[in-house]
Amino acid sequence: MKAFIDTNVFIYALEEHPRFGEQSSLILGRVDSGEVEGVVSTLVLMEVCWFLEAGNRVEAMEYAINQIINSRLLIVDVTGSDVLDAVRLRREYVAIDLNDLINYRVMMRLGLKNIFSNDAHFRRLPGVEPRFEGL
Repeated sequence: MKAFIDTNVFIYALEEHPRFGEQSSLILGRVDSGEVEGVVSTLVLMEVCWFLEAGNRVEAMEYAINQIINSRLLIVDVTGSDVLDAVRLRREYVAIDLNDLINYRVMMRLGLKNIFSNDAHFRRLPGVEPRFEGL
């Protein structure tokens, strides 16, 4: 299965979140084993950095990005068209963050329907099959 991996999966795994950390680590393990062909956008890398930067955790930031870029994950660039399309979608989906809409547009451009994410709002977007609990 090919699937987009949302930022929260990385954050939960890095932080060893008490409720979602183990599940997130399992998802990333499935990518490492090749069972899941994981895809992330450059925006996901930036969001991981922003999260760690907010806690002044520069060394953790370097470690996390190194882990991602040296993994089996496919990292794809965000295009200007992805951003513009997301801005236009924002009118209809006002409760969804622009960054999530940008990643949604990246997914649609790549023909991806599966996303590993704990963000419930992805269920409201057409053509997306969010997965997290129960993989």
